[in-house]
Amino acid sequence: RDTLGDVPLNKDVPCIMLAQEFLDCMPVKQFQYTDLGWCERMVELDPTKEGPHHLRYALTRGPTPHSQVLLNQEIIPGIPTSPEINAGVEVSPDALQSAQEIGRRVSISGGAALIIDYGNNGPSVDSIQALKKHKKVHIFESPGESDVTAHVDFSAIKKAALDGSTVDASMAAAAAALAAAGSSEKGDAKGNKESPRQAAMRVVEEVKQGNKAALRAHGPTTQNDFLHAMGIRERAGQILESATSSQAQRLEEEYVRLCSPDEMGTLFKVLAITPATIAAGTAAGFPPGSEVERTYSAPEESLPGVPQLDPNALSAGAASAGAASERSEGEPQCAVQRRQPA
Repeated sequence: RDTLGDVPLNKDVPCIMLAQEFLDCMPVKQFQYTDLGWCERMVELDPTKEGPHHLRYALTRGPTPHSQVLLNQEIIPGIPTSPEINAGVEVSPDALQSAQEIGRRVSISGGAALIIDYGNNGPSVDSIQALKKHKKVHIFESPGESDVTAHVDFSAIKKAALDGSTVDASMAAAAAALAAAGSSEKGDAKGNKESPRQAAMRVVEEVKQGNKAALRAHGPTTQNDFLHAMGIRERAGQILESATSSQAQRLEEEYVRLCSPDEMGTLFKVLAITPATIAAGTAAGFPPGSEVERTYSAPEESLPGVPQLDPNALSAGAASAGAASERSEGEPQCAVQRRQPA
């Protein structure tokens, strides 16, 4: 199957989904705030030919359709409302679409989804990193031959998954009515106070709210808190009772790697999507009060200034700054390195 949406769905069979380091390999789009608004960060040929990779970042000459559509609180809850110049934000439309499909499937067939990945409970600025042959390399080095990943925005994923249950016939009909209504905000000639556009928007919101009630999100919580709530310490103790000295040493090292704040313990987050019948605070692994706070990168992590796009380079094939995970044939996933913060 090419996409999750291509997988057959049977409403009479519960759907169990595990997304382990799935969303971090989705392509991302980067945006940078300028005096013109949110511009998109792209990649173009380096006309100076001074860089070792013959590529460089460049900004569009103004806001793009992607920045105008994606950068709002309805899609990215943690987007800054009053950004400073050179502030940045990273968005993965493909990851959001996958989260919507996950929510849609759970709302239709029941079951549950467990999402485990590295990231934050909020948007990042510039978390893209590339690894090749188990070593971190420049993002522009050997395009298509590196493992490229980016931090997951769990606040946006959570919202997208809950909104995913709105992808049904009613939502499609409301969207069609909205498109047909145009941009008019006035009532019709018959004296109705609600314009066609307003009516369509109301239907959209009613469908969204009605379907949201059918789903519940648990978390995100840290991997450390999730694993301890699931009994990792107790299980490790049981295994140690019959382990050899070498096995015990390996077990301790793996336990530290999974749970330590200096390793994967806090960088990795866990989120569950279930039917609303699973009450808040009752899902295994998500005790009350375990949800991490929403974050956004500090201003000092703002992106550096970059030149505007060179029209000649653009016509030669400038591309979005984000990139999907592209591994060489036969090359193993660099699990250890890719879990390090960007």
